[in-house]
This record gives sequence, C-alpha cells and structure tokens, in this order.
Amino acid sequence: MSDVDTPAEAVTDVVTPFADGGTTDAGTVGLPPVHITHPHVMLTPERLAQLRNSIPRRTFPTRGSLQFTVTPRFLSPQSPPEIDTTGQPVAVQLFDSYATDRNSIFVRHVSSYDKPSASPPTVGLQIGFQVDQRLPQYAELKALGKYVAVTSVDLPVNVPATLRISWDAVAHTASVQVDSRPVINLSWYRLSSTGAFVEWWPDGQRLEFRGRDGEQVTGVQVTDAALNTTVSYPAIDANLHRAWFMLRSSADSYAKRLYDQCTVKTDPNTCPSPVVLTGTEPSHPSHVQDVAEALSLAHLITGEARFRDAGLNYASKLLQVPYLEGGEYSMRGRVAAMGVLYDWMYGAMSTNDVRGAGLTGRYTQNLAAAIIGTITAKGTDGLYPLGETFCGRQPILSGVTTGLKCQEAPIMEGWDPAVHGSKPTIAPFYLSGHHRGNVTAIALALAAIAPEHSQVQPMLSMAYEHFEKGFNRVREWVGSEGGHQMGWYYGASNSEASEVFRTAFKWATPPPVPTFAQRQFLFWLYGMRTNAPASFPKAGDTFAGEWDETLAVAALYGSHHGSTATAPVAQWLYEDHILPRRSGGGLWDLLLWRPGRPRQSPDALPLSRSFGPTGHVVMRESWRFAPTTTLLEFHSAAFTSSNHQHLDQNSLSLFYRAPLLVDSGYYDSYGSGHWHNYYTRSVAHNTLTVFDPTERFYMGADRANDGGQWYADGKVHYPTYEQIRPSGVNSLAGIVRYEHGADFTFSVGDASRAYAKAKLAQPSGFLRHVLFLRQPGFWSKPVTVVYDSVQVAAGKQGLRKSVLWHSVNEPRVNGHLANVPGVFAVSPGVTPVTEVRNGGAVAFLQTLLPAAPGLCKIGGFTPNGPDYRFAVSSNPQDCGTASFSNFATTKSEATLAQDPDVGAWRVEVVDTQGKETAQFLHVISVADEGVTAPPPARRLTADAGTEAVLLGNSLVVVFPQRGLQQSSHGLRIEGLGRNRMIVTGLLPNTLYALNVQLIINTSLSQVTLTPSTTGTYRSSAQGVVLVPAR
Repeated sequence: MSDVDTPAEAVTDVVTPFADGGTTDAGTVGLPPVHITHPHVMLTPERLAQLRNSIPRRTFPTRGSLQFTVTPRFLSPQSPPEIDTTGQPVAVQLFDSYATDRNSIFVRHVSSYDKPSASPPTVGLQIGFQVDQRLPQYAELKALGKYVAVTSVDLPVNVPATLRISWDAVAHTASVQVDSRPVINLSWYRLSSTGAFVEWWPDGQRLEFRGRDGEQVTGVQVTDAALNTTVSYPAIDANLHRAWFMLRSSADSYAKRLYDQCTVKTDPNTCPSPVVLTGTEPSHPSHVQDVAEALSLAHLITGEARFRDAGLNYASKLLQVPYLEGGEYSMRGRVAAMGVLYDWMYGAMSTNDVRGAGLTGRYTQNLAAAIIGTITAKGTDGLYPLGETFCGRQPILSGVTTGLKCQEAPIMEGWDPAVHGSKPTIAPFYLSGHHRGNVTAIALALAAIAPEHSQVQPMLSMAYEHFEKGFNRVREWVGSEGGHQMGWYYGASNSEASEVFRTAFKWATPPPVPTFAQRQFLFWLYGMRTNAPASFPKAGDTFAGEWDETLAVAALYGSHHGSTATAPVAQWLYEDHILPRRSGGGLWDLLLWRPGRPRQSPDALPLSRSFGPTGHVVMRESWRFAPTTTLLEFHSAAFTSSNHQHLDQNSLSLFYRAPLLVDSGYYDSYGSGHWHNYYTRSVAHNTLTVFDPTERFYMGADRANDGGQWYADGKVHYPTYEQIRPSGVNSLAGIVRYEHGADFTFSVGDASRAYAKAKLAQPSGFLRHVLFLRQPGFWSKPVTVVYDSVQVAAGKQGLRKSVLWHSVNEPRVNGHLANVPGVFAVSPGVTPVTEVRNGGAVAFLQTLLPAAPGLCKIGGFTPNGPDYRFAVSSNPQDCGTASFSNFATTKSEATLAQDPDVGAWRVEVVDTQGKETAQFLHVISVADEGVTAPPPARRLTADAGTEAVLLGNSLVVVFPQRGLQQSSHGLRIEGLGRNRMIVTGLLPNTLYALNVQLIINTSLSQVTLTPSTTGTYRSSAQGVVLVPAR
C-alpha cells in the first residue's frame, strides 16, 4: 500500500483576528491585512482545493477495471524526438509511467510499434503490469526483466478508441479490450521456482495521463469487482496532468534522498541532501527553493506522509546552515525555502518539534527565527549581506518595539548620487542585479510568517513599496512592449513577486498585473528560431536555453491577463510549445492553472514587433517555428547598462536554417577576460567600430580598445530609473523609426550616444536604417537592406570607421578563402560580395558603399595552434600587419562546439576616405546552399541628400543620406520610372507628389517626390511612402 495519511487541510491559525479579518495593518502604502490562513503565499486554500479535486488521488481496487477513450497520434514533426541523449528510443507515457518502485499499470507509446504505412495507419501501445522491484518477492521478475502481464495493441491513428484494462489479483487474471474487439486475455506471471502465480495488485497506481501532442483522453472510469464506479472523469486536462507529473517527479526525486535513503527516517542527519547548502559551490537559490515547493505541494495534494517527512527533514537541514553561509545569493534561497515550508506545510511544521538540528521547539518557531535571523545577519565586517540588498548600506533593526525594518527608509525615487550619495538606497539595482530576487524572497518569507509575527510588517510593507516604486516602475517602462534589455536568456522577469502580493493580502480587488508581465511572452514568441530545442537570438549574456518554468509563467500570465488579441496566443504558445517540451518544474503550471482558456495561433499577429526601450526589433518571415524560417533581429536600446547587457547597439543577427550573422563569443563566466575584452564588446557584434588609439576603456582595469561603444561621458554601470530615461546620463536614442508593412519592416536605430562623444558626433553620429523585405518578389527568400550613416566628431576624420559582419564558418569574400586562421586583406573588386554559409544555407552580403572599401577578414583557429576567433587589434589601421590579441574563453573546445552561435570569423568593411562622414550600404540575401549568386543590386544616381538602390531590377529603395528625414527625394532610373518604390526618410504624415520626367537624350528618367497639398501619396507616421509599380 502507498504511505498515505489524511491530506493536510488549510489551517486557520490560533490568533485573534482583527476587525477586518486579518492581523495588524501591513503598512503605509495601502496594503490590506495579511491572510491568517495557511497556505496563503502564492498558493491559496481555494487553489489547493481546486487542484485536489482535479488530480485523482484514489487507490485502485484489488479487482476492477480501468476504462478510457483516447485519440492516438503519431509523433508530431514539431515534437522532440522520442530518443534519449544516446540516441536510444524512449517510450512516451500515455497512462501513469514506467516505475520500478511501485506496483502499477502503465500504457505507453513505443515508436517502433507504430505502423504509419499500414492500411489504416496505426499507433502501437504497450500495456504493462509492473512490480515494485525493491520488494524481495519480485526478485525473479526484476532479474529477468519481466512484467506480471503485458501486451500491445494497435489503434487507428486519429480515431477515438476505448481501452478497457481489467485485473483480478485474487484469481490472477488480466485482460485488455479495445472498443468491441475480442477481449485479449493476458498471461499472469508464474514463479519458476514454485509455479505459483505472483501476488500483485496495483496498490501504487497513479491516475495520471500525458501522451503525445494532441492526444485527448475522455471517459475515464475505474470500477471495482461489484462494478461500482470509484473514479469518473468525463475528460482529462492534459495540461494539468503533464504539469502534475513534472511536479510529482521532482518531489519523488527529492523525497528519495530526504526520506527513502535516510538511515533513520526521522533523523535528517542520516539523509543525503538534494542540494548543496554549504561550501564554495552551493546550489542555485532557485533550486534550494524548488525542493521546498515540490515537497510541500506534493504533500498537500496527495497527503503522503513520505513527502511530509521529507519536508520536515529538509527544514532541519536548512535550520542547520549558518545564517551568513554562502553570502546574499545563497541566503536568498534559504529564506524563500523556509518561507514556503512554513506556509505550505504549516499543519506539519506547527505540530512537530525540530529533529536532528540541535534545536528545541516547533518547526514554525525555529523557521520564523531563522528567516528573521538570516535577513538581519551581520558579518564580521559590519555589513548585512542579504539585508543590504533590501535596505541599502545601513543597519537593520529587529525588536519588539521597533519591529523588523531598515534603520531609515531607503530612497526609492529620485535618488541622485551627487545629492544623495550618503543616503541608503538600492535604486541603482532596480533595473538589474540580485536585488529583485532577494527582495522577492524576503517578501515571500515575511508574508508567510506575518500572521503569527506581526513585527515583520514594516519590512513586508517596504518590500511591496520596493516593487511599486522601484522594480515594477523600471520594468513597466523598459518592458512596456515586452522584451528585456538583457535579451532572451537572462531577460525572463519572474512574476513570483506579483503572485506573493496578490495572494498573501486580503485585497477587496487584487492589484492589476503589470503591463510588462502581460506582454513578456511576446518576446519569446517573436524570437523563437526553432522550438525543439528552444532557440532564440543570442543577445546579451546567454546560456543553453530550454523551455523552463520562467517561460511557462510568462505565457500563462499573458494568457490570463493579456489583451483579447494576444491572450489566446499566449495560451497556444504554452500548450503547443512550452509545456510539451518541458522536462521539469511544473509548480507554476499548477499554481496558475486555469482550465478551458481560449487558444489561437499567432497567424493574425504582425510578423514583426518593436519591443520598445529594450531596442529589440524582431522580423520574421513566417510564423513557422522551423529552421527554414528566416529571422532577423535588430537591436538599438534606449539606454545602456553593464549587467548582462552588451555594448551592441545598432547590431543585428540573422538566422536561416542555422545562425548566419551572429553575436560572437561565448558566455564562459561573468567578468572573465573573454567577457570583458571581447564577448560583451562591440567588436563581437555586427555593428560599427571607430578606432581612436587615445581612447581608454576602463572597468576595474584597463580593457581592450576595440574601437566600440563604452560607458563614456558620465555613464554608470548600474543606472537608476531616472538615469536610463530620456535625458538621463545613460539614455540613448534607440529605435527612432519603426514601421511594419504588408511585406516589409523598416526601422532606424540611433546609437550615437553609445559611443564617446569625443569620437562620434552627437546626435546622428551613427544611424542604421534596416529594411527587411519579407517577400521581395524578385527573390524567393527575404532580403535585407542595411544603410549606415556615420559622422565622427570634429577633427576626428582620420579615425578608422568599420562595419563588422560575424559568422560561424569562414566567409568567402570576393572568392577568397584562406582555409587557415589569420588576418587577411582582401581586394574589394568592383562590388564586394561576401558569402556566409552554414547549415545548408547562405547569406550573400553585397557591399555597395563605401565605393572603394577596405576589406579585412579575421578569424579561424587550429588546435594547439593560432587562434584568431576572438581577436582584438591594438592597432587596426593596417589589416594584416596589425597587432592582434586573442581573448580566448575559459571553456573547452567540446563545450564551445555545443553552441551553434559561437562565431569564429568576421569581415570588417572599412571606409578608406578619411572624411568626417562615411556611408555603408549592404544588401543581404538569404538562400539555400546550392544558390551561387545574389540577386542584382546597384546604387542609383540620386540628388544630394538621397541614397537610392535598385534591387532585382524591379524595386527601388530610398534612404536619406544623412539624418532621419528630409523634405524630398530625387533619383534617376532607366526607363519611365514605373518601378515599385519604398521611399523612407520623408516628412511624416505629409502629402507628396510624384513627378517623373524623361531626361533628354538619355534613357533615364528623373523621379522626384516633393511635398504638395495636391499630392496623391501620403507619407506614414514614420515618413515612409510606398509607390506601387505603375
């Protein structure tokens, strides 16, 4: 039998409620009282009851049957392959799972059983009666790999079929029936030594369903020998069951160490720990918290004493850790974990004395003391490691009369280092840093213990204030359109704090969900290059991506709180891409579970989006999340900071079948030599460098002079909200034009302020115009036109101005392939063409400007030999003879090989005119591997101030030569000037007249667009005029 006790119900604490139904007022910022029932932090009694009622927990009878109807599917092309990391087949569970530690029945897909060529095509299922291999009576079955009974069935694909699985542990019989087909009687295993039937019944059965993508299970019934229905579910919520399986699996793995493997079940000192709580390499704080959450919720839902006792043992282990152990990051994880155990397992924690930790009294008493003690812990240096990330640098008070609070209120708004430098604050860390996570953990833990410990109310109130006036205020502006300045990997803002405050307090109406949280999922929707594995543009510091719980929360928040246009898309993203491909977690899927949410594919959404101040503009070819979809990401943020945000303004990356134009380098570790001198720097990105040999790049030490962007002119590494806003010291212009058309996207970034004003003109020192032609007509795949206008500071005309293009493989430049590492000067020829090939695709880069560029190709490496992949020159004025330093990563070549975006080569396109201004014009066309030449592209003669290019002999694209806009454009073209035209850089919302005049004695026509009150073409709000072919 399973070790089950009565599920712990929501416990009302023995305190005297105040008149409003709560404890003391939570603070001075409009907070209502804290709920006095447990659980109340993130998990409410109402949600717990809903989960219990929706997740079957009843045991199976000794004699009975299970019946359900399933619509079987083949493996979806979008699903992960049914193989493990070694390439061996992996069965997909439909009902329960293949478990060797309990007696149970399972039904699973075995891909080799599928018969797609049969008539009709069929899906093969295996049905097995499994034994608990830990028990001695099943030793023979374990040794031989046998089941009590087993069979397989073939079901027509996409056709509902009803399975009836019956067993009789007394008569030792079992059978399977599909619809009205003949019953399949199974052979019950007999022991070879005695010939006796194995004694077995499904006492460890779990009524859990998953299956392949798109499979539906309905009509679930369990009946006993008397044909009484003991379980009945008209339909199974696949999302709920998948999430519960993940959570339960995590809880099982933790309980295995904290209970099953304990020498003495009630002595935590005899149990191995699932996390590292001490030492130089402690576990990530989120993992420390995960253990508490999984064990607690599993106990609350199932009532199993095993999870309860594992939770008690885990609490003991946490209580044994010195408060200061591991510094603020580790302290955060322990505080949050103790808060969860206190609140979610209050029934057990408040009725059991601490065991094995050298402490006396109830767990609740000791956990509360440890939470407060960790927050207020002071080191030998007189500093408060965790507390200072909440209060700033100042003492923290904790007493009966003072309560738990900062000695003085930290400044949250308007902090100016010149004026308030001596005043405590954490304002510079509202944008980024550990502070958000630390304050969240403190809020969670204090909200958990607040009903019984009213002295924590001042600090709990201040935690709410930190979010309202700090963290959320910053994020509401930065993420107003979704997205994050750190990119797709560090940029997932966890919504845990919102749930803490929305659930813990007795609101008449819960506060609205912040806009950034409603829209955050759009960043991952638009940025998804492929879905299996999850792949996104490598902006900012990056690591191996996966569909983790943070992305699940983003999608669920979007589904629950987003607009009517985007909420169904968020649910679609969650159901079709995130949940089916997750291998762990499940907690937030359960906490945020809402059945029956509407879902809709993103087909009705625009295929590009500008993500506001974050500066990311993502342009897609289609809504297919497959390698054959082209994705262009352009980046020009409205501010700069150093934490996980790179010096990469006005950069772009391109993906088709594989990374073609890449953000180069590898995130080996924060603050490494590679990180400081290459990975985060402009030289590693597809943007502009302007080399000034006198410029100094200092960050703790002198760093490489890459000629790129920097924190110059008073910029700070950790700016406040006021410092990143327009006119703030860290503000940049960012995306200054953006327009999405039916078959194109146009955007302009101004990165002038990202460079030192001593070398680049302010403003308009570096404008990059990007036109993404999704369906160009003259080419089968997207074509991108990139026009850069550059102006250096007065007197700096001699500085080397270069546009960089990074690739994984060596690019062929005007036919040149070196096949060895090094630095190579390449002859530009008439119109330089760079070919970048990778993964069965090619990107052609045609350099139309400068007219006579310098071309320098750098890169490659040989094992134990020359390495130029991450090279920076100390004197790049002369390609080939310059002095290069290669800032290698700290990781092995095998590790680097696992990241498909690590660049190894770059081409530097250099303006050789030595003037104050320079222009760069590139046409980038993607195609499949076999294509050998790009589409025709050439500059047209144009009036002063106009830059025009003819693409594919059919489309004319026009840019302003300098600045953002001008009143008119003029150009010359062969024939009658009836080409389709996309004209940018005009006055916004203005009527224009198109005039075409033949030029006498030539085959050319003069085409002009000028403002006219009688004109027939109106420019858009972004100054774009579309002229159709005539």
